[in-house]
Amino acid sequence: MTWHRSGILITAAAVVLAACGGPFRKPAQAPHEIRLTEKEWAIEPKNARVAAGMVTITVINQGTVEHNFVIERVVTIERIQPRESKAVQVNLSPGTYQLLCTLPGHREAGMTAILRVE
Repeated sequence: MTWHRSGILITAAAVVLAACGGPFRKPAQAPHEIRLTEKEWAIEPKNARVAAGMVTITVINQGTVEHNFVIERVVTIERIQPRESKAVQVNLSPGTYQLLCTLPGHREAGMTAILRVE
């Protein structure tokens, strides 16, 4: 094989590796949006992750009773009726946030989750 042909093969291999995400791939980043579900008596996922910055959070009430949604000390979505979804945009700094439903008895029944912002 000639040097010219070897150079072409090496270049082609590098292009293929880069296109396939080979060793030059960036690490996956957390999304800037998340969908959460509420139902009796849980918020899912129980441990969620998003990237820091402006985040869109959509909350879907898959339960049979009214719920609300709170990111402690940040934002509250009031009254989410059964089968209803509501969204909110919020600017989140890196850290760990408590998610919960604050209607009487719901938190105590297990309607809590954790949001990690990276």
